[in-house]
Amino acid sequence: MGGIVGSVLGASSQKKAAKKAADATLQAQQKNQAFATDTYNKNTAMFQPQTSYGDAADRMIAGLLGTGGDTAASANAYQTFRDSTGYQTNLTEGLNAVTANNAARGTFQSGATAKALQDRGTQLNNQYLQQFLGNLTNQSNTGTGAKGAIAGQGTNLTSNIIQANNTSAEAIGQKAISQANIFNNMLKNVGNSLTSSFTGGF
Repeated sequence: MGGIVGSVLGASSQKKAAKKAADATLQAQQKNQAFATDTYNKNTAMFQPQTSYGDAADRMIAGLLGTGGDTAASANAYQTFRDSTGYQTNLTEGLNAVTANNAARGTFQSGATAKALQDRGTQLNNQYLQQFLGNLTNQSNTGTGAKGAIAGQGTNLTSNIIQANNTSAEAIGQKAISQANIFNNMLKNVGNSLTSSFTGGF
């Protein structure tokens, strides 16, 4: 009978060890998932200003190019940009230079002067518009970079969670197999002990 008791106690101890190992694996995976998710959420929040500014820049560019966005808002933003960068001063100085030059040459009243004034204004406007678009593009690129960083981290997080879930599933499966083996061995040992008891060890 001692063999039976020993088999039962040994099986119980093995089952507890298997359960403890599986539970430890599950807890570790859960902690890792929670940590990775928390890190992802914090980084997403940290990059939120860049992504928002990038989206705003994209809408502004689309409005200026007539491909979407709010054309009126884009035009107003461009006007504000020109007003804040000395555009009017540069325009006035440029037009005065054209006028003075043509006056000195005696062609002030000619059509050439009007065309030169128009060309000068158009050239300066294009210069400022390209600068404005360049600034918006830089801001848009910052937003795109932030989105790329978030997407990359999201991909890594997904991969880690999948791997963790697979590991957890494997741990649960191994625990079930281990417990089944322990139970089968226990039954075998009990059977052997009973046989020995009834046969007197023969």
